[in-house]
Amino acid sequence: MLAILLVNSGLVHQIFPKQEAETIELRLKEVMKSDQYHLISDVTKRINKDLAGIIDAVSFAR
Repeated sequence: MLAILLVNSGLVHQIFPKQEAETIELRLKEVMKSDQYHLISDVTKRINKDLAGIIDAVSFAR
């Protein structure tokens, strides 16, 4: 969940060096597309969708 928050907020590139930030984003995408771990993939997609909605709502309220 922390990785999702960092990627969605754009802070991942400010906190980690470029190569590590890219690795985090790549691993997160791999997990979300994984057929081997259905539950983790589904939960990750759901969290990502919910966080995107929250971010949109907060940015709209500004």
